[in-house]
Amino acid sequence: LLLQKLAAAAQPVSSSACSTTFCSQKVLQNPSISGMFLSSVLSMVDMATLAEQIIEATPERIKQEDFPSGAESPLRERRDNPAIQDTWLATYLETVDSHSPPSALALQRLRPPSSAAWAEFLNASANGKMERDFALLTLTDGEQRELYEAARIIQNAFRRYKGRRLKEQQDVAAAVIQRCYRKYKQYALYKKMTQAAILIQSKFRSYYEQKRFQQSRRAAVLIQQYYRSYKEYERLKQAGTFLTKKQDQAARKIMRFLRRCRHRIKELKQSRELERRGLTT
Repeated sequence: LLLQKLAAAAQPVSSSACSTTFCSQKVLQNPSISGMFLSSVLSMVDMATLAEQIIEATPERIKQEDFPSGAESPLRERRDNPAIQDTWLATYLETVDSHSPPSALALQRLRPPSSAAWAEFLNASANGKMERDFALLTLTDGEQRELYEAARIIQNAFRRYKGRRLKEQQDVAAAVIQRCYRKYKQYALYKKMTQAAILIQSKFRSYYEQKRFQQSRRAAVLIQQYYRSYKEYERLKQAGTFLTKKQDQAARKIMRFLRRCRHRIKELKQSRELERRGLTT
């Protein structure tokens, strides 16, 4: 009965009855509904784990064997059996039921047994070494088959619920990824434009530096040419001054030689004149 109730609780909410946004708003606005919702989700997780362990622990012969549909009632309590009415087990089961109602049991978060414990429980009916009272707690093959089918129903319901939750998470994740990808494209475009601007600036700076270097080089060549022309002019000027001095010295020597020659000729004329006069007298 507990498995059937939780299987019904695990069925996904239809979209026509309530949308996801509207239901989530109602759950958040009502604390009692929110607590019941969280408790049901936790119970579903526990029941899904329990169903998985039951399916894993069920013997293969129970899974593969076909049982008639009307052989036994689905998972009924065996304390209704007359054989159990007069035992201490009936009193114990009534005490447990009075202290723990099904609704409370459904919301309890007890640690589920392991698959080995389930296998031991399911195989206990074929053991044959148990006491009579404890043997009444074991499951027949038909009940094991019904338990297996109920566990499969729980597992399928939880998978559908989990798949719906996964689809919602995928939609949210897709929206986040799209938003982040749009930001990434904007970032990539901005980065590309920044790199292009940096490249243009570097090329322009290289061109400007090269142009300045060429201007400086032309100016240096002009300065060198003017300086060489000035040095050549100074050299020629100094050479011309030296030549003028040599020419002046040569001219002075020639003038002195000419003056001496005139003076000598004059002296010779006077001496000849005196000699002629002396001869005449």
